[in-house]
Amino acid sequence: EEWMAAQTMINNGCSAISYIDNDSAGEAWDVFFYDTSGSNPAIFTVSAKWDSPDGDFMSDVEAMAGDLLDRGLPAADLVVGTAAGQFIQSDEKLAKLLDNRRMEYGQLAPRLAAYPGTAWLGRLNFGGVDLDIFANRETVVDEKGVTKRLFPATSAMVTAPGCGHTMYARISQIEDDGEYHTFAMKRIPKFIVDKDKDTRKLRLGSRPLMAPHQKAPWIYAAEVVSG
Repeated sequence: EEWMAAQTMINNGCSAISYIDNDSAGEAWDVFFYDTSGSNPAIFTVSAKWDSPDGDFMSDVEAMAGDLLDRGLPAADLVVGTAAGQFIQSDEKLAKLLDNRRMEYGQLAPRLAAYPGTAWLGRLNFGGVDLDIFANRETVVDEKGVTKRLFPATSAMVTAPGCGHTMYARISQIEDDGEYHTFAMKRIPKFIVDKDKDTRKLRLGSRPLMAPHQKAPWIYAAEVVSG
């Protein structure tokens, strides 16, 4: 579910594979929350990487937040990967702004957030918009056994508060009476006993789907810093 939520926010949709029995190929299922025949409204491209001589971290984030504001959505958080977070903490231009006592741009005071794998770096003002900055360093193991970042290390995203939610589809299964029963719940347990083999197992089923509350309530920028 965490992986699906991250992919939905990064791609403004999610691609999954449905497997039946021993089908090694599976069937692809794509769910996107925009018209894929056009451009993705939740994507922002920086003019130059932030850690390059021409990079402009503050202006780019201000533009990303402005994209949400122009559509009537509030901007609340700036989510970054580990490399982007390291840049923000070491950026000399930002350090000089924060050291200017005549101008108040916020503060950087990194500490672990309540959610595991996420650090709160501070709160900064971007063109009049205050954003809490969170750096995510969680990892996930894909179907090939490769460990990857749940949120790409060199990426950044500005989000509206409460931007998404999870829906759960129903599950139908045969119960002890030999009949099909349908349940609409987040988690559906099933206890299976094989008397001939003297085995028993517990299956926990779930059919989640992550979705935005509004159209593109997040703006994602890939590779804002060098890898």
